[in-house]
Amino acid sequence: LYRNKGSTTNIVEMGKIISENNLSGNYLNFEDNSERENLTIFLPGTGFVIYLLWKIFPVYNFSTLLFLQILIDSIIISLFSMMFYKMNKKLGVLIAVILLFNIVCIKRVLMVGYDFWPQITVLISFILIYNMLNTNKTYYYILLGLINAVAIWFREITILLLIVASTLILFINYKKGIKIKDNIKKTSVMILFFILSISLLSFYRSNISENARPTRNTLWHSVLVGIGQFSNPYDITANDISAWEFAKKNEKSLENKELWDMYNSPNSEYEIFAKSKSIDFIKNYPHLFIRNTIYRTAIILSPLLYSDGDFLPVKYQKIFFVLGLILLPVWFLGIYQIYKYNKILFYTIIILVVNTIISFSWWYVVGRVIIPILFTHFIVYLFALKYFYDKFFKDKLELYLKRNIRKQLVTNNSNNLCSK
Repeated sequence: LYRNKGSTTNIVEMGKIISENNLSGNYLNFEDNSERENLTIFLPGTGFVIYLLWKIFPVYNFSTLLFLQILIDSIIISLFSMMFYKMNKKLGVLIAVILLFNIVCIKRVLMVGYDFWPQITVLISFILIYNMLNTNKTYYYILLGLINAVAIWFREITILLLIVASTLILFINYKKGIKIKDNIKKTSVMILFFILSISLLSFYRSNISENARPTRNTLWHSVLVGIGQFSNPYDITANDISAWEFAKKNEKSLENKELWDMYNSPNSEYEIFAKSKSIDFIKNYPHLFIRNTIYRTAIILSPLLYSDGDFLPVKYQKIFFVLGLILLPVWFLGIYQIYKYNKILFYTIIILVVNTIISFSWWYVVGRVIIPILFTHFIVYLFALKYFYDKFFKDKLELYLKRNIRKQLVTNNSNNLCSK
């Protein structure tokens, strides 16, 4: 039973209400229709999947979507762990354990919304890019292009992944001695999927919102909030209300408007104002823009530095920040160890991390941006830990074990002589 202003509501009736009103979000916590967000505010992928599932399973609740997400996540985790198991059995088991008990990512799997899809897209992309660089098989290029072309209909977090991946793959394959013509042909397949998908999405968004921008409605609002993540001349903080209050003080046309009304259109007066102020910030304060970009890059590489974290307990922020400072150089140590161990693995991680840096470091970093690549950090830290173990503990531990074994052997021999 779902709650509707304190009273129970029939699931079938609520499902029909949602489908008729074109609503989206975390359906497990919805109240009444007035508090839900229109599907047109975000991208329509999740809505389409729910529509298709309800056609196949006309139960009019969201268990089918959750089961689908759990099934997809389980399959991908299995494939991912098997890939590492082939490299190294111990590493494969460790990766499987990390992915199975990664509570931050599991939360997204068990929610109805849009954050699950970029998370799983990056995981699938990792598998495809690794095998693509390893074998140069054409079907890996096709699958990578197809998966990411579909993913941008759910959330724009991976919207630049094919562009960044294609560029870096061209360079990597060129260094490996692969012919330029063959290289360009295969990467062009990925770009073709991207162009087709982004064109269709832009057409859809133009019909829905009268703006062809293939993102959610509040892009420039997010950029303005991103300015508030660090000290700034606008005196805003990193939250929606602070950015909105700043806009109301500086734009008379917004005085009698509500922020949530502005969410309904990418052409709203507020979105236009946010765009203007964001561009002015870059032009007038380039040093702050560069500083913020460096800070966000550090956060992407060491997520515990994210003091405004929506996935970290607030009361432990100071402790996490110190740990984040420590883990930043550890990340570089780990990625260097991976480079020495397996260059293909190194290139795969670098492609995904660089894509995140290019896509978000210059404007906004939040938990949902970092979470899709969080598993790559765990891999990097494992290699850093192995380095520390080999460097400082391995010989001592082996020596300690040898001494204990010798002592045990001497003791056993003495006991045998005595018994004889």
